[in-house]
Amino acid sequence: MLKEGSLPRPEAGAIYVVFLDPGLHSTLGALVADKHYVAYHAFLNASGARIHYVVVPFQTDSQGAYQIALRALVVAALNPTGSFAN
Repeated sequence: MLKEGSLPRPEAGAIYVVFLDPGLHSTLGALVADKHYVAYHAFLNASGARIHYVVVPFQTDSQGAYQIALRALVVAALNPTGSFAN
């Protein structure tokens, strides 16, 4: 969609938050959502654009999902590479 132009190119510094549907189960290698993590952030490269995103696994409690997303967004903004070095 980026390539064909139906989605605008991401702005520099934008972080997209993706809330997963209840039917999607998030894993990161051997790690499982809600057991090992509550959300994560990463990058993908598409059509020459680097896209920073946060994934929030499904939460039955909408307020809980909001709090998890907010925390993950702040972490992604303050430490975009996930590096512990300052």
